[in-house]
Amino acid sequence: MRMCRRIGCVAVMAIGCSLAAGQEVIWDYGHDAGRTNGCWANTTAGQNFAERVIWETNQTVTAMRIFTCIAKRDGTVHIKILADNGGVPGAVVAAFDVTPDSWEPDHTGENVVTASFGPVNLDANTPYWIGMSGNGFELGQHALNPGPENNQMAQFSGPNYSFMTGVGDQKFQLLGGGDTCQYTVKKSKAKGGCEACPPKGGNFSSETECEDVGDCAKKVKATIACPGGGPGTCKIKGKRSACG
Repeated sequence: MRMCRRIGCVAVMAIGCSLAAGQEVIWDYGHDAGRTNGCWANTTAGQNFAERVIWETNQTVTAMRIFTCIAKRDGTVHIKILADNGGVPGAVVAAFDVTPDSWEPDHTGENVVTASFGPVNLDANTPYWIGMSGNGFELGQHALNPGPENNQMAQFSGPNYSFMTGVGDQKFQLLGGGDTCQYTVKKSKAKGGCEACPPKGGNFSSETECEDVGDCAKKVKATIACPGGGPGTCKIKGKRSACG
């Protein structure tokens, strides 16, 4: 039986953990989602993980938070957002190498690592796979077993998907801003070599906050940085679809 590599836990003091201004938890596989059971080796070049997520409404993701037994390390983390390929991780939607905003123990004695990125607009009723790993150091990853889904994480060897490991669901949270104006993309043109522009018919968030769809302009025209940090830009035209 194939198993992922487990690591030992580190005792920590308990302090609080806060959200950045304007952020809220939009996916919660945290403390209340299951029982913490195991801390697993998690490095970008070696063993690392991703968990499947899906929402009923369009979402703009701006940060990820994982739970680990590892005390603070210096360096950047790698965050990957992958498309679904028949129930397993597929092509890269977006990827970031960023320095964590915070790495601190919480009230349970776990270390909590929060890293901002993006924003990345993700479509409703569409599965994605999301994970965070340490670049050149051990980040660790707690699992939930029993967890909220199927007690499985997608396990990778470096960038390559290997198999679904049955050690538990990934313990993590995804953060986003409040409701923003959403648009259906009518025209999308890549500039400067960008290969990740939102497709025609896809979703685009203007990042303009709203309480009701009437707060949003009926149409949007914008030039945005290439999603995922790639080269070039995208010229977008869209029609108002929702506040969400």
